[in-house]
Parts: sequence; C-alpha cells; structure tokens
Amino acid sequence: QKIIGNLEKSKENQEKLINQLNKEIDSRREAEKSLAQNEIRQRRILNSLPDTVFLLDRNRIVNWANESALKLAPDIIGRQCDLCMIGADIRQEDCFCRKAHLSNSIQKSIIHRPAVAEKKGETYWEAILIPRFDDQGAATDALVVLRDITERMESIRKIEKLNRHNSLLLEAAGEGIYGVDLEGKTTFMNPAAVRMTGFTEQEMLGKNQHELLHHTKADGSSYPAAECPILTTMQSRKPHFITEEVFWKKDGGSFPVEYIATPVEEEGNVIGAVVLFSDITQRKLLEKQLLHAQKMEAVGRLTSGIAHDFNNLLTTISGYSEILLIRMDKDDPMRDKVQMILQAGNMAAALTRQLLAFSRKQILEIKTINLNHVIDRLTKMLRRLIGENISLKIEFREPHCFIQADAGQCEQVLMNLAINAKDAMPGGGSLSITTDIAHLEAAKPTGFDDIQSGSYVLMQISDSGEGMTEETQKLIFE
Repeated sequence: QKIIGNLEKSKENQEKLINQLNKEIDSRREAEKSLAQNEIRQRRILNSLPDTVFLLDRNRIVNWANESALKLAPDIIGRQCDLCMIGADIRQEDCFCRKAHLSNSIQKSIIHRPAVAEKKGETYWEAILIPRFDDQGAATDALVVLRDITERMESIRKIEKLNRHNSLLLEAAGEGIYGVDLEGKTTFMNPAAVRMTGFTEQEMLGKNQHELLHHTKADGSSYPAAECPILTTMQSRKPHFITEEVFWKKDGGSFPVEYIATPVEEEGNVIGAVVLFSDITQRKLLEKQLLHAQKMEAVGRLTSGIAHDFNNLLTTISGYSEILLIRMDKDDPMRDKVQMILQAGNMAAALTRQLLAFSRKQILEIKTINLNHVIDRLTKMLRRLIGENISLKIEFREPHCFIQADAGQCEQVLMNLAINAKDAMPGGGSLSITTDIAHLEAAKPTGFDDIQSGSYVLMQISDSGEGMTEETQKLIFE
C-alpha cells in the first residue's frame, strides 16, 4: 500500500511536470509567434520606406533587402554590397560598410555616384550603417539605410551658385552697400563700401554703423542715433532717401554722400535694413564749378559793356597823344612823357581786348612772339610802377625765347605780378625777371599735369617780399 501511494504521488508529479513543460512550450511558441509577427511588422515597415534598406553580414554579404533596395538592384541579395563603389570615386579601403564592421560603430557618409554609373545621371546618397549585436555583444550584421538626396544636393548647388552670383554683384557694384540688423549692427559690407570708408568688413561686422560712420553731422555737431534715418527706416518700414549728409572714414575724414536706406522684411517682420550709398564728392565739385561758371558768365557780360565804353575813352587818349607827338619837336622835354601816355593807352587797349576775350567778344591775337622783346618793351613802365625803392633786375639767359601767345596778355601778366610784388615790399626790396629755355621730360616729375617732352620757355619772377600764405596760393589762378 505504501508502494502504491508512492506511485500515485510520482504520477501526480509527472503530470505537474508535463503541464509545466506544456506551459513553457506554449509560452515559447507565443514568444516565437510574437517575434515572427514583430519581424514581419518591422519588415513591412522597412518595405514601406522610400529609403533603400538592407542587412549585411560580417562579410558584407546582403542577406535581406527591402523593396526599394530590390528596385535599385534586383540581384542584391546574396552578393557582396558594392553600391557605394560602382562608378564612384571611392577606394575599397574607404568603403564605409567596411569601416563600420571594423569599428563596430555607426557610420555616416555621403555617396556620390557619377553619371557613368547611373542611366539617369549622377546621384547622391546619404548613407547610415548601424551594426547589430548578439546577447554577448558580438557584432552579427549591420543595417544599412540609403536615402537619395540628389534633389537636395542640386538645390544646395543652385543656392550656392545664387549666393556666388549675388556676392559677385555686390563686389562689382560701384556704390557702397552694407546691411544692419535691428540693433543697428553691421551684417555685411561690400568692397566698394570698404574702399570708400576705409573700414574692413571684419572691422565693421557686428559693430554699430551709426557710431562708426554716421556719428557726426557735416557741420561738426553730434548726430543723435534717434535721428538717424537708417534706424528710422526700420521703425517706419519705409525707405528713406538722403542727399545732404556725410559719412565718416576710418582715418577721421568725411565725405559727402547720397544714400537710400530700405527696410528688410522676413515673413512680414522687419529684420534690418540695407543701405546703398554713393560718394558725391566729384558731383559737389562739378556743381561748384558750374556755379562758378555761371557767375563768370554774368561777370563776362558786365565786363563786355565796360570794355566797350572804356575802349571809346582810350581811343580819344591815344588819338590826342599821337597828334601831340606829331606836333612836338623831337627835342621837346615833354615828348617822353607823351610817349609814355601813348604807350599806357596802347597797353590799356590791349587790356580792353583781354576783357573782351574774357567775355568771349574778342578773339585773342595768338602769334609767335619773343618773350624777351615783350619784357624789354615794358621795362621803363615797370620801373615807374614799382617805384624807386625797389630795384628791378632783368636777365635774358637765352636771346631767342619764342612762344605762341597774345602779347597783350603777356604784358598784363607781367604788370600784375610787378604790382603784387610792390604791395608785398612796402619798405623796398628787389624784383627779378629771368627768361631761359627749359628741356622737360614727361617721364620725370615736373609739377605740371599732362606735360609733354620738349623745350619750353621758362620765365621766373621773384621778389624779396613777405610771400603768400597757403590759402592765398590756392587762389592765384582764379
């Protein structure tokens, strides 16, 4: 009975053990079924991806590929992966799949397949390789994901080309161009702006443009930032065109500018402004010259009327002087004085011709003259003009000083310089007039613009007076 009891107990244990084994088998089957379902689900997900996905073993043999990969290479399963090698400029040792297996780490790369490898032209692929490991941490295979980024690369190339084109436009522009953000800090500056201001782009970037370029008005007074039209442009969202202001250079100087500031908007919000400016120094000079020409034209019209009236008086003076000389004896003591009157009248007539020439009413008598003869003829009158307390020294170093000129104008130049010298020597002194022949070469500096090589008549007039100030020297040719 005891034996029967033990057998019954053993039978119960066997049934329990069988039940436990059946439960474990069922559980394992459920797990395997779940794993299979998960794998199917994962592969369905991978197959639904537009990216190319496949598995590589340790020998880089493809043992599974999704539908996108099979479309790209129908015979890919079972052969060694060479997608990044076909037609590409990649060496075998640089294959990123090989690198991933050697390093057991995730690898990323951009694969370029030239047009020779693709019937549709060159392609670009973004590749990621992810190693997979078993429970012991040993690498078993690797998941490879390839994404076609050809369109993205083409867009990047177009953007880069557009940026290069815009950069070339900015560099070629003759006007200065720079940008500012909402705080007034410079964001870019083209070469023309660099050239005009003297600041390099690196010196301007991130710096407040108003503090560097626009801090002071033309009259020297401070220019408050709140009044700056460039900052006002961003606040009002309206362009501002300014014509009468100055920009300041790195060396402390300034130049007149004409500029337009335009707000820059992004998605309806102002993010800064762009300033386009021109250096109008030359235009200001031309405007000044035009104003001067208009004034001179008015003076010329007035001069013409005065010259005609003056010429009528000179005709009377010269006429009566000639009559007196005819009636006077050759040894008459007054004859010399009458001759001086006649000479002065003739010189005054020459001055009248110059006034008419200035007013464009008279053509100058340009002819070949010996400058020495002109000076010699004026010597007696010059001595009387400068007075006895000033000595006059005349030296002709070359006897033949022929020039093409109007004799009357030459006489007037000499007389004007002699009178100026007299005024500069109230206490007396010396006046020296020298003529010579000078041989000039265009290759050597002479102090004259557009000089041509050759021989020239050189007339030097000097005095022992106090000289001229720098400001007066600037006006001597007016």
